[in-house]
Amino acid sequence: MYQSYPEDLVAFANRVNIRLPRILSVGGQALALLAQPENRGGQRFITPQETTDFFEKTDFATRDSIQPFNKPCGNKLQLIDEKPGLYSLKYPYELKANDIAKRINVDKHVLKNGTKDQQISEVKKYWLEKVKHKQSECALLLDCLRVKWMPEIYEWFKRETSGVNWIYKHILNVPSDRWQIGHLDASKGNDAENLFYQPPIQARFRDNYIFNEHFERIKVKV
Repeated sequence: MYQSYPEDLVAFANRVNIRLPRILSVGGQALALLAQPENRGGQRFITPQETTDFFEKTDFATRDSIQPFNKPCGNKLQLIDEKPGLYSLKYPYELKANDIAKRINVDKHVLKNGTKDQQISEVKKYWLEKVKHKQSECALLLDCLRVKWMPEIYEWFKRETSGVNWIYKHILNVPSDRWQIGHLDASKGNDAENLFYQPPIQARFRDNYIFNEHFERIKVKV
């Protein structure tokens, strides 16, 4: 079982602004195996039987062991196609042609909302104001508890402090190099109003929520 990707694959993904699958997932494990120096660039080709054996050894359950090898990184990365039915990742890494076109479109549109630094600064400025209000509220609640202990006030205080910690952990303390281009609503297209640089928290919740440009969860997906 792989715990991380090769550093040059991570660097490539950051450079072209694509998200790698979670390493501890079927797709992540398949990509990690394909990206190993001894396997990529036609050094060695993974066979269909090896895909089955690999997932059995790593205890990752899947009904189709071939799919994550046949379509690495959600079919974004190019395989060497000289041996059909066998799998070796192109190296140096390449995006598939259709994804190159999409990426050019995405890169162009996202900058209509400002540079990466400008967008991050705007989001953090917004959340810094919110966290200041929450911290003031927490201070008032704590003063109330010092005067008189009330369970409902204590629960309120816990919720607010938890919210403050969440903001720092997932927004304010996230370094710029971890922010990537993504959609506010994954079901919509690559129009500028739907594309922003965003912290990793968006990817974690995108299947359940729709976000605004400040990455507040504004709507629960049905």
